[in-house]
Amino acid sequence: MYGLTNETDLTFLLRRQLEGVKVSKYQAQLYFTGSISISIESQCELNKKPIAYEDLRQLVGNSVFGVTIQDGGSINVVFIDGTRLSVFDSNSDFESYQITAPGITIVV
Repeated sequence: MYGLTNETDLTFLLRRQLEGVKVSKYQAQLYFTGSISISIESQCELNKKPIAYEDLRQLVGNSVFGVTIQDGGSINVVFIDGTRLSVFDSNSDFESYQITAPGITIVV
C-alpha cells in the first residue's frame, strides 16, 4: 500500500542473525541481532512458495546474506543458506510490513 523506493537503504540487515520468530493470527515478527525486527502482516513466500507464518520458524539461527527491494515495495531477504524470504506489499488498506532498527522505522 505505502510502497518502498528502490533507493531505500536496507544494508543494516546484512549479516544479522535471526534470533526468534513470534507468530500470531495476523502477524509474524522476526527478531534479528542488533535490535532489528521485521513485522509482517501481508503475504510472504519462502523460495517462491506461499507459506504460513509458522513456517518462518525454520529460519531461526540463519543470517542475512543479501536484501533487495522489488518494484511495488516488496522485499527479498536472502539468508546465508540460500533461502529467500519474499515479503509483499499486498495489503491495500493496511500496513503490509514494518522494519525497525535503532533510529529507523520503515512502514510499508
